[in-house]
Amino acid sequence: MPVHTYQQVAEDDDLSDIKQSIPTLSTPLDRTKPRGHNSRWLISILLCCNVLLMVLAMVLGVQLWRTQHDPPYCKVYPEAGSRRDQWKPLIQEVLFLPDPRYVNAKMFSSSEEAKHILSNWKVQLGHGGMVKIPTSDRHGLDPPLLADGIEDPYMEMYMLSGFRQLTCLHQILESYANLRNGVKDTKILSFDGVIAGCFDYVRQGTMCAGDVTLEGNTSARYPSLGEEQSWGTRHECRDWHSIREWEEEKKKWEVDFPW
Repeated sequence: MPVHTYQQVAEDDDLSDIKQSIPTLSTPLDRTKPRGHNSRWLISILLCCNVLLMVLAMVLGVQLWRTQHDPPYCKVYPEAGSRRDQWKPLIQEVLFLPDPRYVNAKMFSSSEEAKHILSNWKVQLGHGGMVKIPTSDRHGLDPPLLADGIEDPYMEMYMLSGFRQLTCLHQILESYANLRNGVKDTKILSFDGVIAGCFDYVRQGTMCAGDVTLEGNTSARYPSLGEEQSWGTRHECRDWHSIREWEEEKKKWEVDFPW
């Protein structure tokens, strides 16, 4: 601990000698160096983080707003040159239950019942999913199909995959019903190669959709279904009604389909 000494000074003493004996700092204080240098850096970093968080919140808010206000049909890949120029319909919950309007056991023992059931399928098929895409919107797409139109035999069009899958199921069901009912089927759609191709196309379409809904035992809610435990579960599905409306909107002509 330093020892301080004190000297009593009289009023008439000469202070010049005493001032010279007082020790002084050999190096003057550097007052040009800014104080709080580290704290200013910390404040700058915090401000940058706040700005980034605000920008991120704005981006997420815009995406949420667009999700809630998107029209029923919007391009999944809107950028030019995309390989997939598809439209996204609305999503809805659908309860899977057997619908005898589209298939039942009676149709395999009665040709009249089979014809009635198959006619119901045609309502779902609409115009076969054939739509017209303007030339300006075809960038990145394969060349269009050529269909036999009523007015123009060389109509260019594209086919929605979901309609092709339904068409395949319709062809398989028709061929099987004719086989069970002993009806001679001479149409080209019943050829083995076409039917085999339909099975494979529906297989790939099912795997593409990838429905991962978890199904359980629903017999308590639907006891009339018996052992059919695959029914009675709600699935998230694309709204087929809105898809049909979009297909009707894009359909600019009548096509002579073979069903």
